[in-house]
Amino acid sequence: MRFLSLALLAVPALAQDLKQALEGTPQGRQIAADIGNDKRAQDALVPPGKSQVTLFLPTDRALENHRSNAPRPGQKSKRDLRPEEYVIAEYSSVDGKLLTGDMAGGKILPSQNKDSTTGKPNDVVTDGQGSARQQPSRLMARTNVTYPDIPLPDVSIFGGLGVEARLVVGDIVFDKGVIHLVDTVLDVPKRCSTTIDFLGYKKFKAALAAAGLLDAIDQPTTTLFAYADDVFTSTADCTANTLKQNIVPGFIAYSPKLDDIKTLTTAANTTLKVSFKDGRFFVGDSPIIKSNVICNNGVVHTLGKLLAPPIVTYQPGSDAASSRVNQMTIVGAIFLAAWNYLV
Repeated sequence: MRFLSLALLAVPALAQDLKQALEGTPQGRQIAADIGNDKRAQDALVPPGKSQVTLFLPTDRALENHRSNAPRPGQKSKRDLRPEEYVIAEYSSVDGKLLTGDMAGGKILPSQNKDSTTGKPNDVVTDGQGSARQQPSRLMARTNVTYPDIPLPDVSIFGGLGVEARLVVGDIVFDKGVIHLVDTVLDVPKRCSTTIDFLGYKKFKAALAAAGLLDAIDQPTTTLFAYADDVFTSTADCTANTLKQNIVPGFIAYSPKLDDIKTLTTAANTTLKVSFKDGRFFVGDSPIIKSNVICNNGVVHTLGKLLAPPIVTYQPGSDAASSRVNQMTIVGAIFLAAWNYLV
């Protein structure tokens, strides 16, 4: 009888909707108030017809700190959501029910938000080493019971404009899926050129512009290896052929994909070697110091060291080819002279 009573008590909790689940979570009450009875906001998070979604929603503090939530002049009461916030809501929602343990190994998740020019869903990427870190508490909204000292996986959730969010509260179950509260609002991805400008990589962007390569980095399905200004100094080689080796066309190398590949072919027709050591990825001997900056046409990784200059490929008729022919002629002449002497 006791088991039956517990089961009956659990049924209503499992049927709670999105707003109820957030209201029952201390760090999610602000966003619960924001979506309130706003059907447009609720549909952005859980589109009609979707049976299961995973939501990456900001804690109250993260929501208050985000620039999109700045109060309007003279406004003291609850405000309506701005158009860009509905777009952020779409981007914070992905299909399927992913619990915290599902995400540590790295996931590439198409969101409900689609690029306006291509119609392609903008991706959210999760990655982590799967090691547990202790949280003060973990609230399971399914039962509204706090379980102290239950570890959450050490997982990052990557969004646009360089956002890297961390899990704060996980596995809040509601009738249409699961909610994870994170410490940062997930910004919607922009083009690669807009993204590196937002990141403050002024020198690198200026070099790409001078070389006529901004259009190249904004092509669909592009990986860009970028530099901050303290790495891309005045001594950097700004020639187009050298800069092209930072561009990988036709492939989006999110970190979960870097686990499975050894080399990348660049727009300069050179090969970059990919490796993992000391807890981070390397491209050649350049470490990736900021990964998975999601763009709506690809991804940007920031390197902590300039890539080596591109290798000059042997081509017949070139100066290198002529030198090679001359070397072979000299070697051949020496060989014939030695042969004649011995015979």
